[in-house]
Amino acid sequence: MIEKFLSELKKLAEDKNINTSVFLLHKINSAKKNHLQRNPGDESVMGEIMAGIKIKNLGEMKQELAKKADQYNETKKLSEQKIAEMAADKIRNGSVVFAYEGSKNLVNGLMLAKAKGRKFSVHTAESGKIQPIAGSIKIKKFKDLMINEALKDADIFLFEPEEITKDGKIFVSSQVSAILDSAAKNKVASYGIYNKFSRKEKTKENLQEAGAENISGIITESGILRR
Repeated sequence: MIEKFLSELKKLAEDKNINTSVFLLHKINSAKKNHLQRNPGDESVMGEIMAGIKIKNLGEMKQELAKKADQYNETKKLSEQKIAEMAADKIRNGSVVFAYEGSKNLVNGLMLAKAKGRKFSVHTAESGKIQPIAGSIKIKKFKDLMINEALKDADIFLFEPEEITKDGKIFVSSQVSAILDSAAKNKVASYGIYNKFSRKEKTKENLQEAGAENISGIITESGILRR
């Protein structure tokens, strides 16, 4: 009965991904709960499970998981700082920034540019998800039908790709895809801000592949990727 479960846990235990580790801990706790419901008072199964995946006890696993979490969070924090620096460097004094979606990484870049003393304005569309940022950066909203007009005054369009595949395909929402087309026609530089540590698994339904010719570069924790 337990062999199949052990085999599955061994495979999961070899994966260094923190999400898998969390899932593994959850599986172990669920297995113990289910076993004790069928066999009240029988704790022996836990020893067999722990031996099977070469972990002495749950306490040891929790310590290892906490260590991985600290390492992951530190790496994520550093990546966010690098991306904010590169995004801020793209914003000059007097710049007009068009932003449609207010992701954490995009907002960090705007805030850092402000902290560096840059004077700039942010434009967006009524349907855009970017919100006033702590009252420190004024955001001017344009009607969706006026996006093309708003882009004529813009110097840069900052957006967040929904997904970038291993073969380099960039997927964005239909709204962002349309803005990229308009930005290209108005000769506005378009930079995507992409942090792999902040990604969530998303379906590609209702997403569109963005034309690489419309994108000036992708700002990542590893640097700016250019077409």
